[in-house]
Amino acid sequence: MKEILNLSIGPLDNFDETVKLLGETIRIKRLAVDFNYSLLKKLILKHEHEFDVIAITGFPTPFKIGGKVFEHQQVKELLNLPINTPVVDGRNVRDTYIPWAINYLNSKHPEIFKGKTIGFFLGSSQLPMISELEALDCNMAFADPYFLMKTPLVIKSKSKLEKFCKVNFPFLNKLRIRQFQNRDFSSQWLAHIPKFKDFLNSDVFILNNAQLNYLELPDLSGKTVIVDYLTKATLEKLKDSKPAKILSCTFATKEMPLYGTSLTEAIFYALKDEPTPVSSNDTIKFIEKLNIRPTQEDWNEKHDVQTERFGFVVHPLSIDHLLKHPLLRSFRRYKQVRKLSESALKLLPGFHYGQVKGIKSKATGKEVTGEIYAISETPKAMMSSPKENIYAKLVSLANDAHASGCKIFGLGAYTKIVGDAGVTVNSRAPLPVTTGNSLSAASTLWAASYAIDKMNFVKKKGKIYQGVAMVVGATGSIGKVSSILLSQGWSEVILIAPRPYKLIDLADRIKEDSPACKVSYGTNPDEHLSRCDLVITTTSAQGKKILDIEKVKPGCVICDVSRPFDISAEDAAKRPDVLVIASGEVELPGDVEVTCDIGLEGQVVYACLAETAILALEGRHESFSLSRDISYKKVIEIDRLARKHGVKLSAIMGHDCEITQDEIDLAKSKAKLAREEP
Repeated sequence: MKEILNLSIGPLDNFDETVKLLGETIRIKRLAVDFNYSLLKKLILKHEHEFDVIAITGFPTPFKIGGKVFEHQQVKELLNLPINTPVVDGRNVRDTYIPWAINYLNSKHPEIFKGKTIGFFLGSSQLPMISELEALDCNMAFADPYFLMKTPLVIKSKSKLEKFCKVNFPFLNKLRIRQFQNRDFSSQWLAHIPKFKDFLNSDVFILNNAQLNYLELPDLSGKTVIVDYLTKATLEKLKDSKPAKILSCTFATKEMPLYGTSLTEAIFYALKDEPTPVSSNDTIKFIEKLNIRPTQEDWNEKHDVQTERFGFVVHPLSIDHLLKHPLLRSFRRYKQVRKLSESALKLLPGFHYGQVKGIKSKATGKEVTGEIYAISETPKAMMSSPKENIYAKLVSLANDAHASGCKIFGLGAYTKIVGDAGVTVNSRAPLPVTTGNSLSAASTLWAASYAIDKMNFVKKKGKIYQGVAMVVGATGSIGKVSSILLSQGWSEVILIAPRPYKLIDLADRIKEDSPACKVSYGTNPDEHLSRCDLVITTTSAQGKKILDIEKVKPGCVICDVSRPFDISAEDAAKRPDVLVIASGEVELPGDVEVTCDIGLEGQVVYACLAETAILALEGRHESFSLSRDISYKKVIEIDRLARKHGVKLSAIMGHDCEITQDEIDLAKSKAKLAREEP
């Protein structure tokens, strides 16, 4: 059996335990001295013959600048004591593991680093980590002057931090460890110092357990904290600062408890065949053998801080989609079940379907979780059902959502079309209801503008596209507001709807608001397709053909908002010189996980769901989008809130998958050839 003595300079936290790793039994005895350096030194000299290796923890981490190692004189003294038992402080493991851990965490949580400000309470102790973060497109702020010298200044680059360390190390090296205690980062006067305010406003804070012995944390509400490893004491210290998420470079496996780098280096030393210092290759070898990986502690889920919830209801776009549900999946192989009429599926009650977890605001750090509910009706069945039946199901699910703690409820796809577009459901539900149509309209224009610019056939004069845009389904809720907003950015807009009398009022309103835009309208889109550069379809045609694809202008972008699609995959394939895209899909911010199949992949969701999430992130529990009369001012407002919280257009989508740049280039080249033909 190998034996390790772990001596901590920090507060009392003693233990004596045995672990078994890779077939080797290891005893670990830990003694803490509560910042009594003399006692720690005496314990090394007293017990050195009883142990195979001694690990010292809680001391300032040594750092390397320009090939020179800077280490505190007390650490240097302990490592060079005239004894036979090796003394380690974790540096050999730390320099290899920490950079790897940061890259591992970034691969799992890229949204935490990219474009964010990372605050270090003591950056000089984490230079290997800083070198890795430099490549991750993030900003950094270092509070070393305050931590080490009580000077409320912030350093904002690695080079300036290194210069600070070089200049001040001779002075700092003479200070005793105890003199670094009581650094109060929660002090109100710090928050009023302009040069320190940027540090306190960092998105992510990085520290280690040793630093927690010396400082008082500021308010970390909504922030992410990264620590070297987590213990009960660490969590207790962090609890009052209320971080939203804790990521840990934790050395832990099923066999190996939570240890920091010093003790881990001692364990690796004990596991080696030869009593030689732990090398970088040794560290890599043991990481793989023990399957050591960084971990995440979600404060919201594991520490009784409630994540705000919202509810959202979906439904199958077809019978095949319905049979993807876990409870129904086993029936897919039975032909007789597949032949059930859609009317029979109306008998199924609404149910809880899954969750959308990990939605986190880019601006505030607030997290929300979506509870996903479903009804079994397909669009065809829903539109042919008595409205009251659908209302009853939706209100029942809204009640379930309210009982589970949801504060707002969103209607997806055809549930926001049936009847009076959410008005009745909202009046009967115990929580506010939104249809999501405002963000659906905004994302439609995001996708349209993106695709038009990529195809590059329509020129701009100032901010106005010098081309023709047509909206099919212009009098619907999304179509109406899309028409109004397009008229502010296009030189000509054509409005199409089956009821011409509704178009007259809409056209008059657009002419009044946008007199520079030429406006015309009709009931047949085919008459105008040869002139249109952009076509937005937003109908409730339930998959019926609404236009003749052969008459579409080469190079035109068709933005199909409807579900099921207005433009079939077969029709789209007939015109490789036309770019047919699906609108309404956006990407949510955060480390998002969707636990049920909503027909999309990854962090991509429908815009109506995203609107509900945005309102929850903003704390606006209101019926933001309701009825078929959507205000274009609300579209502009939800657009602003989406950008604030980090909701954005995903890659533009086709019928089944993302449209790549190669596909856009192919459509563009085909359109050029078609336009050159007589």
